[in-house]
Amino acid sequence: MGSPTIYLYPAESGPLRTITFDRGISRFDVTPNPQSEDVYGGDQLPSRAFFGMRYNVFISVEKYVGGDQALERAIHRIEAHLAAGGVIGFSLDHAKTWAAQLTGLPAVGATGSHPIVHHGGGNGFLAWSSAAALAADDEVVLEGDYQSAYSREETRLDAWASHQSTLEDPVWYEYPTMPLLRYRWFLPVLYQPQGASTALVTTDYRLNYGFGLQLEYCPSAVFALFSAGGYRGALPLRSDTIIGGNSGLASMEQFLKIGSKTSSTVFGRT
Repeated sequence: MGSPTIYLYPAESGPLRTITFDRGISRFDVTPNPQSEDVYGGDQLPSRAFFGMRYNVFISVEKYVGGDQALERAIHRIEAHLAAGGVIGFSLDHAKTWAAQLTGLPAVGATGSHPIVHHGGGNGFLAWSSAAALAADDEVVLEGDYQSAYSREETRLDAWASHQSTLEDPVWYEYPTMPLLRYRWFLPVLYQPQGASTALVTTDYRLNYGFGLQLEYCPSAVFALFSAGGYRGALPLRSDTIIGGNSGLASMEQFLKIGSKTSSTVFGRT
C-alpha cells in the first residue's frame, strides 16, 4: 500500500511537488455539501433549485513527534499556496492515485447486475503516480457532472483492467455525459474555502505537532481538467521532473483556467 500524498503546483511553470505522510493520517472525512434552495407554493409543496454539489473535506494528523521537521516545514510551505487560491490533490494511497473519464456511457442496470464500464484512455493522473493501479475489492466512485445533477455512486470493483472495470453493484443513475470513475479516496482538485482555518500546524512547544486541513472538493473542477483539451486518457500534466512548458505539459492551475472557459469553474492563484 502506498502512503497518503498531497499533490500541488506552487508555481504554474514549475514541476509537481508532493508531500508524503509516511506514518499515515489520523482522519480523512468527506461530507456532502449540496448547493440548493427550497421554495414553497401556496399549497406548501416544496420545489428545489439545485445549483451543484461540493464536499467538505477534513484531513488531519493528531500528533507526530517534532523530529519529523521536514514534514512540518512542507506543510507550512503550502499555506501560502492555499491562501492565494491554489488547488491541491490528495490521495489516501499514492499507489491508487487513479481517476479516468469513461469512454462509454454506463447504463442503468437491474438489481444484481455487475456492469462493465470502459475507460480505455487510462489514468488521467499518470503524471502524479505512473504505476497507479486499482484491483478487485477496491472502493470507487462513479461521478457525474452538472448534466446528471452531480449524481454520485460509491461501489466496489469486482474486477479491474487498464481499459475496463466490472462494478460490484448495478448503476442507479442516468449519465447523459461521460462520468468519472475514480478511487474513492483520491480527490484530484481541492481548495481552501473562505473562512477555513489557515493555521495548518499546531504544536506544544515544538515537542509534538498536529496538522489539520479544511478543504472543499468540487467535481466540476475535475471535469474542467478533462474538458480543457477533450482528453480521454492521461492528462498532460507536468511531473516532478519537468519544468516549464515542455512538450505542451501544464500545471493543474493552467488546465483549470482553460477548462473553466467552458465549465464556468474558476480556480487557481491570481
